[in-house]
Amino acid sequence: MIKLKKVELSHFKNILNSGPVSIQPDVTCLVGKNESGKTAFLQALHRLNPAQPNAIFNAQRQYPAWLEKQHRRQKNLDEVAPVSAEFELDGATWDEIESKFGKASIASRQLNVSRRYNGQVVIDFVSNESAVLAHMARDVDFSSVGAVPTTLAAYDKLVTDLGTSVHDDEEATQTDRASAAKLVEGKSKLLEGAADVHGAITKFLEAKVPLFFYFDEYSQLPGSVRIRHILETEKEKLSPAELAFETMLSSRDIDLIHRAMIGRFFWFEHVGRFDWYRSYQEHGLLPADPNRAEGGPLPPTVGVTLPDHRHFVCLRPIDTTGSTPTRGDEQFRMAFANTDLPKEIGLDYSHARTTSLVADIQAQNPAWEESDVFIEVAHRLGSFASFKSIDRHALRVWTKGAPPKNPASWPALIHTEPREVEVF
Repeated sequence: MIKLKKVELSHFKNILNSGPVSIQPDVTCLVGKNESGKTAFLQALHRLNPAQPNAIFNAQRQYPAWLEKQHRRQKNLDEVAPVSAEFELDGATWDEIESKFGKASIASRQLNVSRRYNGQVVIDFVSNESAVLAHMARDVDFSSVGAVPTTLAAYDKLVTDLGTSVHDDEEATQTDRASAAKLVEGKSKLLEGAADVHGAITKFLEAKVPLFFYFDEYSQLPGSVRIRHILETEKEKLSPAELAFETMLSSRDIDLIHRAMIGRFFWFEHVGRFDWYRSYQEHGLLPADPNRAEGGPLPPTVGVTLPDHRHFVCLRPIDTTGSTPTRGDEQFRMAFANTDLPKEIGLDYSHARTTSLVADIQAQNPAWEESDVFIEVAHRLGSFASFKSIDRHALRVWTKGAPPKNPASWPALIHTEPREVEVF
């Protein structure tokens, strides 16, 4: 999460320049006379990153009317940013950035986010390209290659050089090819299609900027709504009241059950076999056939309930009723934050109690939504299924002396040696 610290408006309706307005950590109250700009301030802040899809800036309508014609002759008003905000990264987000992009990848926890009249969002921060590239190439041994590249252009040139080099010693040639492949893989995973390092970090931060809701007609909000109807109906067909609830429930088209899980739990864990430790470091958590992975037959309900999901990863919400499983072999605990939970999740039907537990909960609570049932089953069993892999960079590992229920203090799996791990 990133926290809103200050907001500043410029040339929006009747506000020429608000100056920086500090936002309090709990409640911020705007007090002023009628027509002094209270509503305009909130409307502009809402449009910084609006939850409702129809909240946009329009220079022709919202630029101060008495200046609009004069200023339009002097500059492109669509390039003006009517709202900017200062945010501060919290500890968890900072740790997530360092885990993904490397330590010192950005210069400060503070960043400025603004939106222009043309809708363009600008995130202002200082990135450290050399630090990110060092993190990107961390799996490569540079003792025989040379210095770690400090620019992306040098990084790409190194990939080309290693990929085309030929040595009298065939082993040295193959080593260069392997190093080039690792560099390519590191770049692909970190940049994720972005043109450069700064763009990749910008894309990451954009997803962290909180959504803003704006309500001014509370009489339109009913006392109850049909959640399933709202989630299954196209936005254009929802009433204003239903759209208001829809934005609170689904701001980024995330599945209801997925939203419920990440809203209820902050961390999820997987108990892995210790003799597979290096495999987890290299590949992350990969879906597997429980038949093979656990050595036991799948219950008949799995084939019926999950015909296309024979392979999955068993996950456990941290601090739930179910106990950490034991299989007799040496094991260890890995965890990842709810922001890395895949959308493709389901109940763990490899567990013998799942089918009967679902039926019991539904019978006792007939009005419950599917998401309510899902959370209750996952809470009682201490287990659910992910049908997608968990990236190795997202995983943390429980080490000797670390708090067992606080994965935020656990180190990254990919940087931790087996000897440091708590094994049971």
